[in-house]
Amino acid sequence: MTVDRLASAILEGSPNGILVVDPAGRVVFYNPRFLDIWAVPADLIAARRDAPILAWVTGQVADADAFAARVADLYSRPDAVSQDKVVLKDGHTLDRYTAPVTTPDGVRHGRVWYFRDITESERAERTLTRLNRTLRALSTAHEALVHAHSEDQLRNDMCRVIVEVGGYRLAWIGVPMDDAQRKVIPLAWAGPEAAYVVETELRWSDSDLGRGPTGTAVRTGRIQVNRDFEGDPALAPWREAAARHGFKSSIALPLTDKSSVVGSLTIYAAEAGAFDGEEVKLLSELADALSFGAAALRDRIGFEAADERLRQSLIAAVAALASAAEMRDPYTAGHQRRVAALGTAIARRMGLSEDRIQGVFLGCVIHDVGKIRISLEILAKVAPLTPAELALLRTHAQAGFDTVKGIDFPWPIAEMILQHHERLDGSGYPNGLRGEAILLETRILSVADVVEAMRSARPYRAAVGLDRALAEVEHGVGRLYDAAVVAACVALFRQEGFSFDDLGPPRGTAVSPQR
Repeated sequence: MTVDRLASAILEGSPNGILVVDPAGRVVFYNPRFLDIWAVPADLIAARRDAPILAWVTGQVADADAFAARVADLYSRPDAVSQDKVVLKDGHTLDRYTAPVTTPDGVRHGRVWYFRDITESERAERTLTRLNRTLRALSTAHEALVHAHSEDQLRNDMCRVIVEVGGYRLAWIGVPMDDAQRKVIPLAWAGPEAAYVVETELRWSDSDLGRGPTGTAVRTGRIQVNRDFEGDPALAPWREAAARHGFKSSIALPLTDKSSVVGSLTIYAAEAGAFDGEEVKLLSELADALSFGAAALRDRIGFEAADERLRQSLIAAVAALASAAEMRDPYTAGHQRRVAALGTAIARRMGLSEDRIQGVFLGCVIHDVGKIRISLEILAKVAPLTPAELALLRTHAQAGFDTVKGIDFPWPIAEMILQHHERLDGSGYPNGLRGEAILLETRILSVADVVEAMRSARPYRAAVGLDRALAEVEHGVGRLYDAAVVAACVALFRQEGFSFDDLGPPRGTAVSPQR
């Protein structure tokens, strides 16, 4: 195959939509992906004139005027290079990159436009952001629960944490009244839009004013999620006020005492589409902890149990965050879960305390969360990575650290994530740490990570098998890997019969000694 034919094949098969327009406004090249992204009619592309194609494309953009102005500006500056995001009317988001096409001798042949659909990446990023802020709220709520001396203080602190740490617009706690109107009376609230609580009438009766999320949550004892104030007819009585206060979505969580509903926690977000599955789970954990903590304060007993319940909520929240990251990359599905199982078993064999073992588990189960910020094209690439791609992939350790560093864990979770590719001899990344500068928890995670990754399939190779994985860590004892950790790991498989098969078959991979 000639170089020209090879280059043409690469461009034709590119996942990016590509369009090249010459200085006279004639289309000199386009690939199939460009046609797919913009659904360009056959007659328009056949004419190979840029103006009608541009008009077609502009008609699909959410802000058509800004799009057209930007294109005109770039065409007026032939040497300009630009990269930005374009939002379409159907909600999709494209990454747009454009540059002049110039030969080495300085002759300008026009302009090339690249379009890449980043809708899923943007959605994953937003999901991670919401989960992370909710996880931070859970962490801070732990402190509020520990230090609360009364139910009133606990309710007010919880609402404040949800708004200030969780990033929501409003949080309030209400109790149902057993009167003729069956009103829901607010007891605590926080947020810049707290006036909404005072001016809005809410009931829990089976009536128009009682069929909103809060009233229904109190009446039925079930979580109520409203992901769009504009689109739900049941929310008509509150739609105008919600719009005035900037609310686009909400969730109402019942608060219980044993088997009865004693109140509700209602939270509002500024964006539509908030409160998806994982976020709901985390907020449900927070509501359960609030209910449990309030009961403990009322009884003045079981306070330590309340603290432990929220601690367990924090653990469940970490697992949810890890699951959200795994869903984005099919090749890492289950990897973190299996690393956590092995890491926990190694820590237990080494005689670590149960509290420290719990920290090892959490660090393992979330160690690759930073990969949500890495392009899917890199994560799922069939061929070996280029040096530039490898350098980008290696940023996932720092990205994971940045994601969780603000959460007040009682274990060194953020440090484990940051260090999990460090090696004893300083050859690892991102900081080239050596020896004892690497946490013992991280040294356990690193060995478990390597063994699980090598015995699993990778996008560009089959699994190499457990024996070779164990040989790899044994070969690196004292140089790359901690001797005691490796000894415990090998003994688990060769003496105690530890098996990943009990956890389900390996469905993919993540980090390996090379990645």
